[in-house]
Amino acid sequence: MRQIIPLGSILLSLLSGFVVASEYDNSIAVIGCGPGGAAFALTAEKLGLPITIYEDKKITDIDSSSYINVKRYGVDSLAEVEPKLRDMLYSASSNLSPRTEITNAAGSVLVDVCDPKSIALRRNQLVTTTLKCIKTPIKYGRIAMGVTQTADGVTVEFEGGKTKKHALAVLACGNRIRLLRNDLDVEPDTYVSWIVRYLPSSLKKDMPDHEICALGGSKHMIFSFPGEIALIAPYDLSDRSPEELQKIFEEQGFDPNLTKFISQTIKNKVKNFTIYRTDVAKNWFQGRVVGLGDAVHQCLSA
Repeated sequence: MRQIIPLGSILLSLLSGFVVASEYDNSIAVIGCGPGGAAFALTAEKLGLPITIYEDKKITDIDSSSYINVKRYGVDSLAEVEPKLRDMLYSASSNLSPRTEITNAAGSVLVDVCDPKSIALRRNQLVTTTLKCIKTPIKYGRIAMGVTQTADGVTVEFEGGKTKKHALAVLACGNRIRLLRNDLDVEPDTYVSWIVRYLPSSLKKDMPDHEICALGGSKHMIFSFPGEIALIAPYDLSDRSPEELQKIFEEQGFDPNLTKFISQTIKNKVKNFTIYRTDVAKNWFQGRVVGLGDAVHQCLSA
């Protein structure tokens, strides 16, 4: 049986070796409250660890985020910390069929995964659902610019010049770690452009009810979800019209049954991301500074 060891227990062991000076807040600063930050905050609370959560903006629109696929071991890990979270996630309004088809560009299925214990839902809903189980209030409007440390604690530097001292810092800020001064040796580089386009609700029924991941050559990919389609390429796609985008991916040899939806997307409803990638960090913690999730693994878009 696979043993699940919550990250919070690792942090607890780290904290036990530190003595915090009196001028420092005894809590752990959690920088970022996406999926990783929220999961850590939940775990820390269950272990009785004091935390302070910093996040830029409060989530107000679940549908504004892309889908995220959480395999059964991820769901099991969350449920190990908070059992009721399993049913909360399975019943989430944006949860899709657990099936994922991975195909080549032409549409031939390479892998067809259907695990009923996995979930595929909006990233924002994963976060907001997890936050319902967390008691610690989040400090919104705080953009961390740097984290420094001494033998006595860490100092978080915020945009505008304000600082706050803590016992420990957990960097759960995803690819934004590239902008954050810290002691971890992580330097994400631009990898590809990711553009999400949405279809009219009337066409949603014409699309597969599950995730499709089509892999092309030269870093071209298409992700299809009900009502939206995500396009990936090694160059900027943001200024291309739906018709131009369809032509680009047709010329790359993608299945017409998939590319036909591109030209039908809503022209003024689009989201653009840059995907950053880095080598997995050799050290995910340095002294009192700890990296979590995409901050110290291969960074993807949020």
